[in-house]
Amino acid sequence: MKEINNIDDLRNLLRQEWLLDGSNIEKKFQDLASILLHNVVILKGNKKYKLTDIEFYFYCSTHQDIITYPRNSKAGEWFFHSSGVDLSFESYIEMRAKPSTGKLMPCLTADSVFGGILIRGMKSLSNISDHKEETYKLNGPMKVCEELFDKFDAFGEVNNFPRLTLESHDTTSGIKSCHRVNLKPASKTFKEKVSSILANNYCCNESGITLDEMANKFNKYLTANYRYTI
Repeated sequence: MKEINNIDDLRNLLRQEWLLDGSNIEKKFQDLASILLHNVVILKGNKKYKLTDIEFYFYCSTHQDIITYPRNSKAGEWFFHSSGVDLSFESYIEMRAKPSTGKLMPCLTADSVFGGILIRGMKSLSNISDHKEETYKLNGPMKVCEELFDKFDAFGEVNNFPRLTLESHDTTSGIKSCHRVNLKPASKTFKEKVSSILANNYCCNESGITLDEMANKFNKYLTANYRYTI
């Protein structure tokens, strides 16, 4: 497993340089999951949380997981979307105006690289929490998002914004992996789901990948074990 000594080492593992260095991306997900679930906590003011449930999403030319939300972000930024909040990988996708609406939207190309780690669950580690630690668990990405990003000073004096820090815990607890959930309604085919993703999230597809090829990739990654829990 990749060794980290400080929080900057973790940020480096979210950069494209490491993600795209040619080695197995699934192994990289496993390494990151072990670090995040065993050695990282989230601090929010005087509250502390450990991660218990995370999912990986990543799109590039060699890993075309189209269910991933497109974004432009630096490594380690919080990225909000309709399903919750990600710890974002360093991401880049070209933006263009959609001809039918004029709205600036992502354009999928062969150079597009984007993704992140969805925070699906966490547990309070704070003795001063209003809840009992042994029962205070947040299961579900929207519950996590609401807990971490509930309110902040509108005048800019923010001292309780959620941030990651290194702290070992549960180092002997095993990590389980399984496929991600709630990615496709049973009523839709793979091609229909991909068509809706392209229509809603992109202005154009210039990746060189046909709809049929993209649907086959969607089916492949649908059952990949990219969810990790502790």
